[in-house]
Amino acid sequence: MWRAIAATGAVTGSVHGRDGDGGTAFVPLARAEHGGEHAGSVQILATRGTEKRSRAATAADALGVMRRVADGEPVVYPVADVAAWFPALHRYYVRQGARVVGHFPLRVAGTVTGYLGLSWRTAEPPNARVFETACALAVQASLALEMQRRADEARVAAVAAERQAAAAALADEHARLAREVHDTLAQGLAGIVMQLGAARAKLGPAYAAAAPQLDLVDGLARDTLAVARRTITVLRPGAPGHEDLEAGLRRVVAECGRARAGRVTLAASGVAPAALPRRASAEVEYELLRIAQAALANAVQHARAAHVAVTLDYGPDHPPERSAVVAPALQLAVADDGVGFDPATPRPGRFGLVGMRERAARVGAALTLVTAPGEETEVVVVWPGPPAAPGGAP
Repeated sequence: MWRAIAATGAVTGSVHGRDGDGGTAFVPLARAEHGGEHAGSVQILATRGTEKRSRAATAADALGVMRRVADGEPVVYPVADVAAWFPALHRYYVRQGARVVGHFPLRVAGTVTGYLGLSWRTAEPPNARVFETACALAVQASLALEMQRRADEARVAAVAAERQAAAAALADEHARLAREVHDTLAQGLAGIVMQLGAARAKLGPAYAAAAPQLDLVDGLARDTLAVARRTITVLRPGAPGHEDLEAGLRRVVAECGRARAGRVTLAASGVAPAALPRRASAEVEYELLRIAQAALANAVQHARAAHVAVTLDYGPDHPPERSAVVAPALQLAVADDGVGFDPATPRPGRFGLVGMRERAARVGAALTLVTAPGEETEVVVVWPGPPAAPGGAP
């Protein structure tokens, strides 16, 4: 714009883009001034609401200036004529001392995409040389804007391609890990369970002597196999057999209760987000279940608690007409009445709390730990629901 101002002797210069509806309204994009408070700088003007103001001004354009520009005709007219259809713009020109205004269409492939606006302090319209120079500068501005538009589109496409490639690479890695877990850990555990069954059948009455220990090994192998299969479910979106969070919590609470003398209870409330996309649901619920398992293990092994309470709250009940895609916030808490500990004290070789925080962060949840030596301990995880999609849609 500074080149256009200098080459034509103008006092102001501006670039306007055509409104998206393809009509006669043009949106101001940038402006430069030879004098005044913004002299020497380029102002970016395209903001929310300019389209509405531009259309309103066009509707009042009794001279049809914008229609002529939209049709590709360069138009030069007195500043005084602007007052009738765009008073705010007229006041701006008066402050700049401008007396004549010119609009020079910008074209791309024969289509008018905007215009270069110039104003002069002279009372007479610009001479033929200045007029031709302004038209030539409009052509150059058209090319520059089109190149910028294509560069912007290329950058957006490149970012989208990078994200798509990253997502594909992550999916491939998940699939690889799922195969590894299935072919090694899961198959090995299934083999252990099978061999224990064969030993039970082969030993017959002799099995009874070691039954408690062998049954414990069988139970541990089956539980670990179930964990391996749930891991495969998370790594492979859409895989059947997903165990929802509440069912998983009831299972681990029951297992924990059988393994210790104290009470372990579970209370659930609210409406489960059953309609969450399977990938998000499986991943989030899996991580929250593992956090609960770690918190329960800490309570059982270290807290010497008489009672461990697990609570699951899916948030307040929602009426049936509420969109099922919008999940209420979810809160999971594990509290015990044990001896507590100082969370600020380093615990070499103990990574349970670190792992819980990492799991929470992975799914966008917030984890809070409340405890102190000699006090009760409570681990609270709050998951706010899936992020909103662009444009505000859930």
